[in-house]
Amino acid sequence: MLSVVDLDLLHLIADGPELRAALRDGIACDPPVSDVFITFRLKFGTETLERLATGCATTGPSGNVFQRLFQLLSTYTGPLP
Repeated sequence: MLSVVDLDLLHLIADGPELRAALRDGIACDPPVSDVFITFRLKFGTETLERLATGCATTGPSGNVFQRLFQLLSTYTGPLP
């Protein structure tokens, strides 16, 4: 269960324009360092935005929206295998 602070942060990221733009348009990311695949999907109404973002989430660029979201959620799901 997410803490109140982390739930608020998740809400800010999910409702903010940066995540939707990154899912829709992509962002320049470093190459992934493993064979793990990380995909982010945001569904609202009849629209779904989805993007494979392994490199962004795991290696950077530092502080990008995918990396921030991945780090937040990894606190609760545990490290990658």
